[in-house]
Parts: sequence; structure tokens; C-alpha cells
Amino acid sequence: MTAPALRTRTRPGLRVVAGRASKPRLSGWLFFSLVAVLAFLGMVFVRTSLDRSTIDLASLERNLAEARSLNQRLRLEIARLESPARIAPLARDLGMVYPQTSQRLIVEGVHQQTLSDPRWSDLNRFAAGQLAVTDQENQP
Repeated sequence: MTAPALRTRTRPGLRVVAGRASKPRLSGWLFFSLVAVLAFLGMVFVRTSLDRSTIDLASLERNLAEARSLNQRLRLEIARLESPARIAPLARDLGMVYPQTSQRLIVEGVHQQTLSDPRWSDLNRFAAGQLAVTDQENQP
């Protein structure tokens, strides 16, 4: 025996779609969670990089301040050591004196520098001052 055929009512324009087994839709939530975790880790990395850069910058600024301070102290020490008031007595103790006469040496092929050379102006002033002091000391 055979069963009678089932009658189905069909409407024009409709079709039968095979059903799917219902799967949980985790792919959207999983993607969103992954993006959120990566964004959080990225922000932590950027923040630690900025903090590290700030610490390095502070260290460099501290080193720069120390170097400037050392440079200033060394400049003061150079100025103290170059002082004519310190050098003149030491030179006198060594028996150094200013010459009474001067002679020019002319060397072939060497250009003569003028007396207005700025490198010698301080020395000329110093020598003139020392000659005046020496003359005053020698007078009775």
C-alpha cells in the first residue's frame, strides 16, 4: 500500500528554502573583542613608549645641565689661570723680563702680519701695562 500524496498549497512567487542548522553567531563578537584587546594593548605600548621617552629626555636634560655647569666652572678656571695678575709674578720669579729692544726677523716666503692683528692686541696692552709697572718699581 502506498500512501496518498500530500497536497501542499503553493502560492505563486514563493519558494521553499532549505533550513539551516542554527549556529551561534560568535564571529562578530569575537572580532569586536579581538579589536578591543588589540587597541588596549596598543594604547599600553604607546603610553609606555612615551613614558620611556620622557624619562630619557629628563636624563638628557640633567646631563646637559651638568655639562653646562662643568663648562662654566672650566671657563672660570681658564680665566683665572690666564689672568695676567697671576702670570706676571710667576714669570718674574722665573727671571723673565720684557726686552728693552726688539728686532724683526724677516723670513722669505712668510707674509708679515700687521700689528693690528686682534690676537695680539690684548698681549700688547698687557705688555705696555707691565712695562709701566716695571718702570715705576725701578724708579727711586
